[in-house]
Amino acid sequence: MIPGKSIQQSVIAGMVLCLLSLSAGGEATGGNDAAQGQTVQALSAPSAKHALSFTELGILKEMLVKPGDHVTVGQVLATEDSDLEQQEYNAMKIEAESTSKIDAAVVDRDSKKRERDNKQKAYENGGANVEEVEQAKLAYEEAEIQIRYAKEEHSQKQAALLKQQTKVEKMKLLSPVSGIVEKISLQPGEVVDPARPEGALTVVRNKPLWVDLHLTPTQAAKLKLGDKLQAAYVIEPDQWMTGTVIFFDPVVDSTVDKRTVRLELPNDEDKPAGLELNVRVPQP
Repeated sequence: MIPGKSIQQSVIAGMVLCLLSLSAGGEATGGNDAAQGQTVQALSAPSAKHALSFTELGILKEMLVKPGDHVTVGQVLATEDSDLEQQEYNAMKIEAESTSKIDAAVVDRDSKKRERDNKQKAYENGGANVEEVEQAKLAYEEAEIQIRYAKEEHSQKQAALLKQQTKVEKMKLLSPVSGIVEKISLQPGEVVDPARPEGALTVVRNKPLWVDLHLTPTQAAKLKLGDKLQAAYVIEPDQWMTGTVIFFDPVVDSTVDKRTVRLELPNDEDKPAGLELNVRVPQP
């Protein structure tokens, strides 16, 4: 009887130790659902990807970057041949900055004003008739209209100059993000066609990375914007990082009963996009 009781007591003690061990493991992960849930696999992706293209037909003059180059917002990446457009801009600038027509119209108006006043005085003294006075008044009013016309023309030339300046500036391709040049699709001397789907070059932003998780609606319902989830690259399974939930797809894919939840993942180590990760998510 005594050996039997010893065996029974040993089994009970073992079960208690096992339960205590599991409880301790749950506390080590912080006690949240995401840490204690299941692990799903996902791929990292750039947080931005731009196939950049010029807006004007032309010839590529320079490609100033190469694949793998790091670029910053507003950096000039490529230029079109803009010599003719620049010459036209210079000519238009001279006209737009000139006020000679306005000045001439003002001088003419002042002359017509003096003539009108003189005719009026002459009429009052009996040296001019009504018709002469009226003609002088009409000439003065016409001179006023010529000033307004000259000012409108000057404004139109300034607007045309601004349009031409914008056209010249758009013949430079600027980076919209700070990122990395992924590929070059156009070489100097080739025709620039804004309709090319691949554009002239592609820039991606990998800081931060995005990770799209395809969860069941029940799993997704356990999360909210701003929640933190643990993720680790498959090639570095012990190096867990913290990602932040930034997006929920408003539509559930009914064909597979999945909803996309997006994480924003820091990338201080500048890892490439497209690597496989394990992400801890709540149990369904």
